[in-house]
Amino acid sequence: MLTLSACGGGDAPTIGTGPGTSGNGGSPTSATSTAPSSPASPTASSPTSSSPTSSSPTSEPRTFAAGDCLESSRDPKKVDCSQPHKLEVTAVVPNSEHTGDLVKRAALRNYTCQGEAPKYTGGPAFGTILISDQVGTSADPKSGEQFVCLVAKTTADDSGYESVQGSLKGIVTKEGLAKYAFCTTDKASGDPGKIVPCTQPHVSESFGGFQNTPFGPYPGEDKMKKTALDKCRQMGKDFLGSTRGDIVISQNSSGPNPWAKGTQLTACFVQTDGTKVTKTMKGIGNKPLSSLK
Repeated sequence: MLTLSACGGGDAPTIGTGPGTSGNGGSPTSATSTAPSSPASPTASSPTSSSPTSSSPTSEPRTFAAGDCLESSRDPKKVDCSQPHKLEVTAVVPNSEHTGDLVKRAALRNYTCQGEAPKYTGGPAFGTILISDQVGTSADPKSGEQFVCLVAKTTADDSGYESVQGSLKGIVTKEGLAKYAFCTTDKASGDPGKIVPCTQPHVSESFGGFQNTPFGPYPGEDKMKKTALDKCRQMGKDFLGSTRGDIVISQNSSGPNPWAKGTQLTACFVQTDGTKVTKTMKGIGNKPLSSLK
């Protein structure tokens, strides 16, 4: 599952738009605060499920360490990271909280692992094609005392996890955020259309995101939307390098149901007035949008 659909977790995400900077552009339209469509259907390996990924019981002792590369979270067989693999261990976090409440523990596992992924990759917590997963309880003999957190790279069209060779550790720091951002064919604040690579015609571009802290109850839609949009506006101004009327900043945040499952995330976007571009909007400054076609 890619970031926008991960936000919603089956519910309509809370989306709002803001001007290119906080000073201009008007208030969000009604469509941005109701129930816009999610840009993609969840994939089979969704990391935002309320129950952790499971596997068949095994008699083989299993241990995990950060940097291990795995073929699957359902059957976490280790492979050499130079070989094709789909998942990588970001952290093994000691934790024995809520062992008597499986729902709450699953939510805490999800929240914890979503916080570990950006530490490992060097990227933002949300708004990229690098997303968190976790080894399920039946695949980890020590699941009652630890969380085994994973990261995966999704395909550019959100069709599943991509096989990679080499480690994802520090990959965003080394190669830059633009390589791991994603774009949509329409406005992220409305019906965003399809998720596409940012080299293809698009209207919206992700430029990062963050995990809302602390772990806990949903703060309410109005408060969540305002807090998220304020943060995205600040980040977006730096991303664009200018104040513009033809590009606005939008946010996509977890709703109450995914929040209750530990997904407390916000993704930030820049979106044009409908003009399609084929290059990143980062640093556009005062250049015309036509320069990005």
